[in-house]
Amino acid sequence: MSAPGAAAGEPRQVALGLAAEAGRVLLLLRPREPYAGLWSLPGGKRERGEGLAAACRRELVEELGCVPSVAGLRLLVDQTLRAASGQVLGRWLLAIFAFALPAGCALPVGVRWFPLEALDALALIPTDRWFITEALRSGPHAAFRRVEAQLDTAGRPWVSGGG
Repeated sequence: MSAPGAAAGEPRQVALGLAAEAGRVLLLLRPREPYAGLWSLPGGKRERGEGLAAACRRELVEELGCVPSVAGLRLLVDQTLRAASGQVLGRWLLAIFAFALPAGCALPVGVRWFPLEALDALALIPTDRWFITEALRSGPHAAFRRVEAQLDTAGRPWVSGGG
């Protein structure tokens, strides 16, 4: 399995969106590898020449089918992914932005609201569970975290430390 991150050099930049309201969070069921069949925050990779907020808006439009209101940066994460052996598999800079859906936005198949208390039992990308918790903990102010993540026995990343 090849990890979707650069093994050396500059981190890959990813913009994710977090819509949270009334004790619920909006998640997307990943249709393709990596992580096909797992729920995650919507978003994706930044394209060349694009800012992270613009990347978040573009990805949200592509995945949700409507134009969201991107409110601001909630969490910036410098993440290193390691194999159980300690080998670095990739490094990412992940920007998690708060967003709101416009009135009347019909959610596409594979996008649903989940109560926060249901996240532990959900087939969710493990690092996204951590991202959601940290972003909500930071409140309206942006926070920065540097974390190490390792692959579990199923090849999914989980956060093993943060600071």
